[in-house]
Amino acid sequence: MLFSSLKRVTSSGKYIPEIDALRFIAIAMVVFSHISELIFRQPQSFFIQNKSNYSGLHSWMSHGFFGVDIFFAISGFILALPFAESLRNGSTFPSLRSYFRRRLTRLEPPYVISLFIFFIALLLLKIHSFQELWKSFLASLFYSHNFLHDRSFLPLINNVTWSLEVEIQFYILAPFLMILLYKIKQAQYRKILLMVLILSLSALTKFTKPQYISLYEYFHFFLIGILICEYFLDKNFLASPERNDFLRSTFLLPVLACIMIGMKHTDITYMGSMHPSLKVLLSTLQLLLLILFFYLILIKGWGSLFTRSSLICIIGGMCYSIYLLHNPIIQGLSHLMFNVYHDNSFPKTFIQYTAILVSAVMMVSTLFFIFLKTIYVKKIQEQHEINDFQIVPQIQNDSGLFQVEAWCGIFVTSSFDLIYFS
Repeated sequence: MLFSSLKRVTSSGKYIPEIDALRFIAIAMVVFSHISELIFRQPQSFFIQNKSNYSGLHSWMSHGFFGVDIFFAISGFILALPFAESLRNGSTFPSLRSYFRRRLTRLEPPYVISLFIFFIALLLLKIHSFQELWKSFLASLFYSHNFLHDRSFLPLINNVTWSLEVEIQFYILAPFLMILLYKIKQAQYRKILLMVLILSLSALTKFTKPQYISLYEYFHFFLIGILICEYFLDKNFLASPERNDFLRSTFLLPVLACIMIGMKHTDITYMGSMHPSLKVLLSTLQLLLLILFFYLILIKGWGSLFTRSSLICIIGGMCYSIYLLHNPIIQGLSHLMFNVYHDNSFPKTFIQYTAILVSAVMMVSTLFFIFLKTIYVKKIQEQHEINDFQIVPQIQNDSGLFQVEAWCGIFVTSSFDLIYFS
């Protein structure tokens, strides 16, 4: 019963489960990264064992920050899709007015509600002054915190919202970027250009970047999504027989896992000081592995045993709710837990707290998701549009009609059914 209330329903019953699986991977990386960071930050005096004995575990978990970059790539793919389709087929270009209006009316409510809840909670806890919290609230509300503060100063209300500000910047640029890209008529030349831009922009950020966080240093991840979108539109991959091959899917999962390991070992985020040229080399390898990872999952259908799991897709489908809520829940609950009880054994504490915090995040996020879904489904049903909590643009290509759902954004196609989604 609970699964059915969380499951996405499209107007035709079709959607791409691999998108939700990629969301699952990204949100799991982010959540476990924040849990690990918090537990390893506790004083050594709390534990009998030396925390440094588990530095390998901490290293693995901390690289979960890369999940945000995966989200950026997914977003680039999803937002580019309707514009690329219309420009390829010569159909009516998506309405920009609807494109922006639907974001304001569909995606902003959960963002604003969560900001308001955490603003009130922090006021009651008296962790910061009203003036500090009010300024941070307004800055986050208008997606301007990153421009107003140094990169070391994250939003006070909900520190993960910095990435949503980067998303907004790409969201504004996406339609115009696609128009410029499609001035190039040959698909193979567009792909070459995108690959050159991905690698060169990534390299540029290793030599110079502003003092504030912006789209500039993450633009190449969005371009990866657009590149994969180009391959996506080349064929009707939903009809690929490979996707239903159980044995093939099972044996290829370790290959995908190895690619993930490779992306971890080429992640320069926590490698400390190094020559910019070495940063460029490692980052280039990581980007190539990420492109391969997306291509194998979305285009070739590898790992469908995992990517088409109902549970994986349901959790991935709730990524926006989980992302908005997870870190304040982790920070608040763990503060209470460590003050009340902690085991002197570090491994025991790590396992217990991880289980409790993940359960709490999932429970609250699920309730938040259902609450919002109930409101929006009712609203849309009244408008006779679509009866679910997502986007389902219809895209027609040479291979037939298929439908696509999107991650954390709103877009419009020439023939569309749109709704808020998480």
